[in-house]
Amino acid sequence: MMPALNGASARVQASVAYETAFRYFSEKVRSLQRLRVDRGVTRAEIKAAVLAVEKARISYSRARDAVAQQLLDSPLRSALPTRLESSPAYTSGVAELLWEYAGRPEDTAEADWYSAEEIIRSAQEGLPTP
Repeated sequence: MMPALNGASARVQASVAYETAFRYFSEKVRSLQRLRVDRGVTRAEIKAAVLAVEKARISYSRARDAVAQQLLDSPLRSALPTRLESSPAYTSGVAELLWEYAGRPEDTAEADWYSAEEIIRSAQEGLPTP
């Protein structure tokens, strides 16, 4: 069994995890941005890249929240959310990203919305709960 971390060690560990998650998220965003200039990219490749960004975003958000919890006094820690929820506005943003990277095709709004919901749901599956 691992010994419990003291406060300072926990803060350092949370900070390192945050920095790592941020770098990974940045890398996935840059990979998605590179697809924008590639005219031969398929919708499946775009969806896969957006899914990778969404997974990285969730990991980054959780790492950021862990750092915030380490910085707060104990009574305030319980006020932070422990579960990520998606909103229609966020889903709309992911759908718009899919549409934009696909070259703004006409009549794909509904398909893009459902794809965005699928990406958000898939990104959250298999991740450890905070």
